[in-house]
Amino acid sequence: MYRNWPEICKIGKENRLLMILLSTVDLESKIGKSLSTAFPGCFLETRTGKELFYSLSDLRAEAKGLHAQLHPDEEAVDRMLVTHDVLTPHDIPHISFSSLFVDNVPDLPLPEDIRQDAEVGDVFNYGSGFGVGKWVVVENNGGFLAIAPGECVFPVSWD
Repeated sequence: MYRNWPEICKIGKENRLLMILLSTVDLESKIGKSLSTAFPGCFLETRTGKELFYSLSDLRAEAKGLHAQLHPDEEAVDRMLVTHDVLTPHDIPHISFSSLFVDNVPDLPLPEDIRQDAEVGDVFNYGSGFGVGKWVVVENNGGFLAIAPGECVFPVSWD
């Protein structure tokens, strides 16, 4: 079974916690099979050939270009993939952790398995308790850290 990331991202726009569950559940577990029945559009039996995988170096280059456009007087940085909304157009979901409040709602606290000083490109095992997978750090700006599935983002370029 495979995840249909564009559909999971659509759910994330309405229900972030459900997106996190769909992104992290072990698809072979009992709950994973139940979720695949309940959300058939989010899971596929076979690959469609439309799955896209992005190298982190390409996404970072895109973030650096956007930062340069938005802040022409500053040195362009390439580590703000969520802040500059680089992942959304590519249907790459992310989970963010923060001590900050977003829309007056506290963000998720950083799990123990992810270091607070993690750098963009670091890879961690992360899961919902129903399964664990590889996730890549796509942003860390002090109090805000975001990860994306290793199924979508490769931490190194294939060049």
